Amino acid sequence: YETILLGDFNTNVSCSNVCPVLTAFRNFIDMFSFTQLIHNCTRVCSSTSTTIDLIMVSDPDKISQSGVIDTSLSDHNMILVSSNRIP
Repeated sequence: YETILLGDFNTNVSCSNVCPVLTAFRNFIDMFSFTQLIHNCTRVCSSTSTTIDLIMVSDPDKISQSGVIDTSLSDHNMILVSSNRIP
């Protein structure tokens, strides 16, 4: 089975400071062999830019596209993922 986890995880994976929460989150990703697909900032405001809206997949070879779309509707950008798997 293919597993896709996505949403607002409130853990900034682009943070250069290592903290216990980020370490635990990365350990979780590694423990289940997930690949995290989002590498651009997903929450941008006047004082910070963070990557907290994430897409993690069990089989990245089945993904044809992923990314971030700035909609200007929220302080969070939209994340997207497309599968190349034919049903």
